[in-house]
Amino acid sequence: FTSIQVNKDYRATLHVDKNNLGPSWIIGLGDYTGGRLWIDDDSKAGRAVDIHGHWFQFDGNRPHCVLPFRGCRFTLVYFTYCHPKVRVGVPLWVQRRLAGLGFPLPPEAGSPPPLGAVAAPSPDETRQRLAA
Repeated sequence: FTSIQVNKDYRATLHVDKNNLGPSWIIGLGDYTGGRLWIDDDSKAGRAVDIHGHWFQFDGNRPHCVLPFRGCRFTLVYFTYCHPKVRVGVPLWVQRRLAGLGFPLPPEAGSPPPLGAVAAPSPDETRQRLAA
């Protein structure tokens, strides 16, 4: 991942992430009730996922929002920033080293990634890679 977003009491309305490679991990923390993550899926109604204390992987390029909640709600969102020009100026050896460590790199300009092409590592796998 290139980015970690920290939110406090963020009531995200229905949206699709911009400049996100897609695969994202989220967890809800704090003393709150409600606040499920609603995600568009292949069903007509979508689905609401309880992320309170649970890591969940979703595709940030599909519509999603936060359902109403009460209390103090924090979320951590891990994602990979993806913009066609983000690789410009990054030496090839750096790109290869990052890819070797398991960091999913944004695609080259003009070549959108296939959905589900990048499997997000678990938080434990990420810690192990960073410690190496």
